[in-house]
Amino acid sequence: MADYNKLSDAQLSDWLANLAVTAAANSGTLGLTPPQIAQLNTANTAFAASLTNKIAKANDAMVATMGKNDQRASSLLTVRTLANQWQANPNVPDSLIQQLGLNVHTNDHSERPVYQPTDFVALGCDQVNSLKWEKNGNFPNTVYMIELQLPGGEWEILDSTMKAKYEHEGTTAGEQVSYRVYAQRGTKKSLPSNVATVFSSGMPGEGELMVA
Repeated sequence: MADYNKLSDAQLSDWLANLAVTAAANSGTLGLTPPQIAQLNTANTAFAASLTNKIAKANDAMVATMGKNDQRASSLLTVRTLANQWQANPNVPDSLIQQLGLNVHTNDHSERPVYQPTDFVALGCDQVNSLKWEKNGNFPNTVYMIELQLPGGEWEILDSTMKAKYEHEGTTAGEQVSYRVYAQRGTKKSLPSNVATVFSSGMPGEGELMVA
C-alpha cells in the first residue's frame, strides 16, 4: 500500500472510507472504543463532504469561466465594430479617438511599427531548405526580408515574402547556408531574427541570436 500521505484527494477519500468500515468491523481486535470509531467515521464523512463541495465549486468555476470568456468575445466584437467605424470616420477627431482609449486610425500602413521576427528555424533537405518563423505581432501585409550567408561571405538578400515561411529551392547538397529574416514596412526595418544554419544534406545546424 502506498503512503496514504501521498494519495490524491479522490484516493484518500476511498482509503478513509475503507479504513472506517474495516476498523469498525474489527473494533474488538483493534481495541477501538465507540468514541474512537465515531471519530474515524467523522473524519471519513467530513473529508468526503469537503471533497464533494470542492468538486462542485470547481465545476461552477469552470462554467463561470466559460461564460466570462464568451461574454468577453462578444463584448470585444461589439467594441471592435464600433471602433473601426469611428476610426474610419474623418469627422471624428483624433483627440476623441485617443480619449476613448483607441489607437488613432491611419491609412498609411508604413507608419505602423515593425517587430523583430522570433523563433526562426531552418531545415535542410535535398535541394530545398525550409524556413519558418514567428511574426511576433507584426501587422498584416508586413514584408519579411530573407537573407542568406555562405561561409566567409556577406549577408545577401535572398527573397521577400508576406508569409511566415519560405522554401529556398535549388540548394546544393552538403552546402552550408546561414539564414536570418527581418520585418519591413516602408522604410522601417526590424532587428534581424536569430540565425539558423543548415546543410542541404538534411542536418540542421545551430542558430545563434544575432542583433544588428
